[in-house]
Amino acid sequence: MVEKSKIFISYAREDVETAKKLYGDLKEAGFKPWMDEYDLLTGQKWKIKIKKAIKSSEFCITLLSLRAANKTGYFHKEQKIIQEFADEHQESATFIMPVRLDDCELPDILEEIHSTDLFPDYKAGLKKILAALGKEPED
Repeated sequence: MVEKSKIFISYAREDVETAKKLYGDLKEAGFKPWMDEYDLLTGQKWKIKIKKAIKSSEFCITLLSLRAANKTGYFHKEQKIIQEFADEHQESATFIMPVRLDDCELPDILEEIHSTDLFPDYKAGLKKILAALGKEPED
């Protein structure tokens, strides 16, 4: 059932506040978002848990920003893991959902996937995300 879809949220640490907001909005809409801030438990091996969470998700929302693009670290490795699992899905299936937080360029690996913007209007962007997830808009 679509309302219980598990959604992995990938983000750079600098964008954690927007990721938390999106997590709450997705949860309120009836989905099961997964985010390390809320779903990793003390003592768990985070790299292993993140990989398992990606693999068990129906969708991966990748939050992109100028801060994320100019950063080195696990965020970029996580994108490669997400892409590996995306390659296992049907070519026509939606798995990766690129979401821009500012006027950043999409990485080459995501340029063929339609993105959504959460700027300048967060609510309009959220509405597009929910529609892509199969949630009927409430007017």
